[in-house]
Amino acid sequence: EFKPDLPEGLNGLGVVARTRGDLARARGCFERAVRAAPAFAEGHANLGETLLALDRPGAAEAELRAALAIDPDLADARQNLARALVARGLADPARRRDAWARARRELLHVLESDPARAAAHHDLAFLEYADGRWEAAERGYRRAVELAPRSHEAQHGLCVSLVRLGRCAEAARACERCLELAPGAAACEKSLRGARSCE
Repeated sequence: EFKPDLPEGLNGLGVVARTRGDLARARGCFERAVRAAPAFAEGHANLGETLLALDRPGAAEAELRAALAIDPDLADARQNLARALVARGLADPARRRDAWARARRELLHVLESDPARAAAHHDLAFLEYADGRWEAAERGYRRAVELAPRSHEAQHGLCVSLVRLGRCAEAARACERCLELAPGAAACEKSLRGARSCE
């Protein structure tokens, strides 16, 4: 009310809106924050994350790169940049190899500074799985599970990679754990059926 263009205030309002699931309002707040302060790295990072959630990976990538140009140590921005690159690769198979190679570099950079970041291990494992490197995927998902034992996504990744390796009993246990963490999760139920069939 006293200072309508205060970047930190606009950024805070954007975070609240995003937490409430109002991505359109969050985007508007973050856009106003970076217009008011173009060198506000956190505002660019939050805008990039919101654009990614709105399925705008190209625009998200631009904002996340802007954030990292201002502050290269923003680990969340770098992780989200990798996710934007993965999304772009999924949307455009002709450019997938290049986009995913850049995503891999960003994730490895994140892990250099924060080796215990479960989300980075998870995302790297996804890239390994997508490339058919089941053993590397299993190692990455297993590390993500060790670091974030309550992540049903990591448990699901571990399950499917174990199925690919023919380690079906272990896979079934991982899928069962996934369902304990996220009851009714369709992906976990489907993979558990596959693991039991394989077993």
